[in-house]
Amino acid sequence: MQADEGGEVLAAGPPVAGGGLVATTAVPALPAGDYFFLCTFHPTTMTGTLSLSEGGGPTVVAQDLAFDTDRIVLPPDLESTITLDNEDAGTEHNIAIYTDESASEAIFQGQEFPGVATETYTVPAIAPGRYYFHCDVHPEMNGTVEVGAPPEGGGEAPPGEEPPPDG
Repeated sequence: MQADEGGEVLAAGPPVAGGGLVATTAVPALPAGDYFFLCTFHPTTMTGTLSLSEGGGPTVVAQDLAFDTDRIVLPPDLESTITLDNEDAGTEHNIAIYTDESASEAIFQGQEFPGVATETYTVPAIAPGRYYFHCDVHPEMNGTVEVGAPPEGGGEAPPGEEPPPDG
């Protein structure tokens, strides 16, 4: 990621070889503004702009009874925000975060509201780990919340996950 095209590199991530693989890249705190990014393997076709605003967190769009993502990334141990853009006219949605897919222990439950409207939720600080989110009205709208960097090589498993096998 660069401040502008051709500018100083602010963050660089590892290569990812498709097949649904995901990599996480640590990015230093940046001021609000627009930042250019590109794939170093395909620099002429895989480019974009990341726009950061003050205090902004991820935005999730609900449309046609589906979220536009099945993954939300939040910072560890810090209060943060999630903006829900409900594009389903007259249909209530929310985002609720639970310790696991049983949805028996809520960490955060955003207020349900009908679309077309947008609501920004303030989410309390959450410990690093992997959690489950869904719409309380439509639980089939769901995914994973990743808080902080995924654990590297052993250690304690995040809430709701089995520890890695020895071996």
